[in-house]
Amino acid sequence: MISQECEAILSHLMFHRSLIDDAENDRSQKLEKYVKMVEEMRDGIYPISSDPFERSVSIAFELVIKNKMNPWEIDLIEFSKMYLQRVRKSEDINLIVAGRLILMAWSVFRMQTEDLLVRMDEPEQNENFFEDWDTEAIQLYSGIDEPAALVEIMQDGVELTEAARRPGSKRQVALVELLEAFEEAKKEVEVRAEIAKYLEKYRPKEFDDQAHKDTLEQDIAETWNRILAIGPGSIPFIDITRGGKEDAVAVFMSILFLASMNKITIWQDKPPFGEIFIEIVDKKSIASIRTEEEIIDLTSVTSTESTNGSTVVK
Repeated sequence: MISQECEAILSHLMFHRSLIDDAENDRSQKLEKYVKMVEEMRDGIYPISSDPFERSVSIAFELVIKNKMNPWEIDLIEFSKMYLQRVRKSEDINLIVAGRLILMAWSVFRMQTEDLLVRMDEPEQNENFFEDWDTEAIQLYSGIDEPAALVEIMQDGVELTEAARRPGSKRQVALVELLEAFEEAKKEVEVRAEIAKYLEKYRPKEFDDQAHKDTLEQDIAETWNRILAIGPGSIPFIDITRGGKEDAVAVFMSILFLASMNKITIWQDKPPFGEIFIEIVDKKSIASIRTEEEIIDLTSVTSTESTNGSTVVK
């Protein structure tokens, strides 16, 4: 009956809970929660939880109950097979829990295999059990006739079979050990969730090429308007900046593009540390850039000329 299997599990859980002195202990509270789950199953109530971990534990209890397993001695290999078959039918499979169970079963199977190999490699002990016997005394009785009945029995003999020297061993695990493996899987899920949350929070934002393009066009247009506001003639680079490193970099990049568009000429006295000057190429056309198309073509090749120690960019 199901109630008998449930009572066996309850006794198993309550025994381990009794070993914990502190009732507020986290493990004690978990065991208490498991006790309530099994009590509900005993009463015919199978809890349906949205928590994948609780569903995994519920499946474990269900398998132990329906297959009438001894909670103190569960064949881990067989249990793992049944568990995987059971979770395949579930719509929401917790792969971490299943993987942890498989790892645990594989570890036990590996220990069994290694133990078997070690015992197979052990040299066979051929002990002479008659080594300490007084064989001379035995020979004194060799001439005594054996009773007829005994001789008949010994002649019939007894068929002997060689005892199995290396019986296979099965690593049994307690139900509590399985639940602890599930708890480890739950912790792993929580850690992975925290890592994923952290990575999502600090993930570098994708570079928006269109936003960069729009900003660059705005910088070029702004720089061009500053140049036009000053008018024709040579203009020191510092006169079209508004202070700050960011503005200086934006203006410098903009005048390079304007030079490649043949809007301005750039030169520098005593490079590489001399002052930079700018001059509008077409002095008659003192008008701002009217359309974006005028500043989109940024692929023109610039040329440089050296005049009287100054570098000119056209």
